[in-house]
Amino acid sequence: METFRNFRFIFLGTLIILILVGASYNAKAKKVPGYLITNEDDTLYGEIKISHFNILTGDFLFRSIYMDQLHFEVVFRENDTGKFSAFKAGEILGFGFDHRKQSYIFQSFILTSNTPLKREKYTSRFLQLCYLGEVALYRDVNRIANYDNTTETVPILTDETFVYYEYYLYNLKEGLNKVEPKEGISTITDLLYLYKLEKEFIEQLPGSYKFKDVKQILISYDIWLNQQRNRKIKA
Repeated sequence: METFRNFRFIFLGTLIILILVGASYNAKAKKVPGYLITNEDDTLYGEIKISHFNILTGDFLFRSIYMDQLHFEVVFRENDTGKFSAFKAGEILGFGFDHRKQSYIFQSFILTSNTPLKREKYTSRFLQLCYLGEVALYRDVNRIANYDNTTETVPILTDETFVYYEYYLYNLKEGLNKVEPKEGISTITDLLYLYKLEKEFIEQLPGSYKFKDVKQILISYDIWLNQQRNRKIKA
């Protein structure tokens, strides 16, 4: 009987905490003008909820947005309607909004994992557009748990998490590819050849360029292409 009472107390305490966290999140959510693109390729205009409150750490983000949630779900209300609805990646093509003079654009993609578990092999995620040129660059945000390895026994999971970013190149012909080494792609130049960047441009790149320099390379490529086109026009 005493065990049941303790369990009931713990359950109620956990439920209250979850309710308070949810209420705190909603209280700190901000509504900004935005749009949503349906799977039928229709664009709906309305409001999107964003938050400056990190529900994982309990921190208030003064100058930035809590981005984690936006990579798997967006809360949207169409103009002239009264109800917000949540849309997960895969249920819509994408969404976007402006905040503090910056545009945020997300597109839904199906990511493939090397896991042997079939149910986890394919995951729908909203990837954030980082750069749009001849080849687009997208970003995903992930977190990994921090373990305390100082103990002599099994490592203990702590409350801390570390954020890391994964980048993807995309165009209609080659589709989506993660910016990382893999079979057949050992260097950044291999990846650039896959996306059919001009050989003349790739050959002039410094040998010190790595995968992490991909955005700088894409920007330089578009500048280089524009210069080549201008020369042809003047000639």
